[in-house]
Amino acid sequence: MNAKSTIYGKTLPWALSMLLALGLVFAPHPTFAQGNIRSRMEYYLNPDGSGKVKASQCFRKYEASGKPRIRTKEEVLRDIAGTKPFELDKLTKPFQLEAVKAYEIHVGIAGWECSSFTGYFPNITGSYKKGFFGDPFMRYRLRREENGLRLEAEWPLLDEYFEYFFRGLSDLNGKDEQEKWIENKQKEWKQKLKEEDWLYRNLYGWRFEEVIHLPGRVESASNFRREGENTLRILLGNWKLMAAFRVTHQEHVLREMAAANSTEPGRREAMKILFGADAPIEAIVAGPLEPLFDYSKEVAAAKAAFPAMLKRLGVEAKEVTEEKK
Repeated sequence: MNAKSTIYGKTLPWALSMLLALGLVFAPHPTFAQGNIRSRMEYYLNPDGSGKVKASQCFRKYEASGKPRIRTKEEVLRDIAGTKPFELDKLTKPFQLEAVKAYEIHVGIAGWECSSFTGYFPNITGSYKKGFFGDPFMRYRLRREENGLRLEAEWPLLDEYFEYFFRGLSDLNGKDEQEKWIENKQKEWKQKLKEEDWLYRNLYGWRFEEVIHLPGRVESASNFRREGENTLRILLGNWKLMAAFRVTHQEHVLREMAAANSTEPGRREAMKILFGADAPIEAIVAGPLEPLFDYSKEVAAAKAAFPAMLKRLGVEAKEVTEEKK
């Protein structure tokens, strides 16, 4: 991140802390807190890879009784006021943002706590870092190809899933070890369904949506949904996550992985469910290429307005803290 302002460099991590708390750290992982997640990321990309992302993330946590935890906006703001400053690199791991604007907090019905903002990054290929406990979002690469662009994507959480559930697979030797591994994996899966049934029930309510607006016409796309001439969409969540978990633990898929000493057979099955086909996630964008927005102009405006945005959030949070004393 290129923070030219001392105020900006010191306070950006604090402003993003609530975003991370509500969204990024609650990725689908068996050890995470019980709750539902909704996320929408909308990217606008220029031919040089610079762009902006409009992020909206909502999280709903449940009490031990199974009822949604209901908090007021004042209580959420109080948490922000009590947030200790973190090192810059720790809170900018998900994005290497150069500027941020329109940071808002919303508390909805039935316990939903939401945050939204618009962030600017100099290049999407180098902008995405690994999050705290895994990436619930896609990671993109954009590169020139003849007179157009190639957009490539991957879902890091899929790699994390296979590493977590199927470690030791490459060390199997002989039929006996393979059969024992298959038997153990099916037992582990059944046990996890019993012990963490809330997690797998919640998977049906988790939704991750990403929309990408591109600076040219989409000529071809694989594992993206095309919307109009220059827009792509990916939707993860609802039934897809749980279906991918189930298929990779079926006996015939486990046998294929054991025989190959590799997770690739399971990965192929998961890709078909999650994205539609066992194929790369990519798109070809044809010219003429034109910027979707003036990056330098919007970044400058966002930086200029940043201190006032922090003051608005900070003063409100301070008042709430004092009222609660």
